[in-house]
Amino acid sequence: RHGDLAEIYGPAPNVIEATKAYLARHMDVLEHHLKDRKTVLDGGFGVADIMLVSCIDWALFYQISVPQLIIDYRDYNAERPAYEKAMAVNYPKLFGGSASFKLA
Repeated sequence: RHGDLAEIYGPAPNVIEATKAYLARHMDVLEHHLKDRKTVLDGGFGVADIMLVSCIDWALFYQISVPQLIIDYRDYNAERPAYEKAMAVNYPKLFGGSASFKLA
C-alpha cells in the first residue's frame, strides 16, 4: 500500500521493493506453517485467520505474488458466510461485494 502514498510523501520505489521482499519472507513462513492445516492456530478458525485472510486479500488486490497454497487457504476461509457478508458490507465496490473475487 506504500505506492498509494506517493502523492503525499513522494515516490519511494525502494520502500515498495523492500516491503514486497519483507512480505515474501512472511509468505514463505506461512506456506510452511499452513501446508497441513486449514487454520492458523490448532484451536480452529479464529481472529488470526480473519486478520490473515484480510492481509492476503490486500496482497492479491495489489497484485503481490502469493503462493498457491496460501491462496487456497484464503479461498477456503473466504467461503465462510460471515466473510462474504463482511466483504459485501465493508467493500461493496472495491471487491465487487464478494469474497470470491479473482485478480489473478
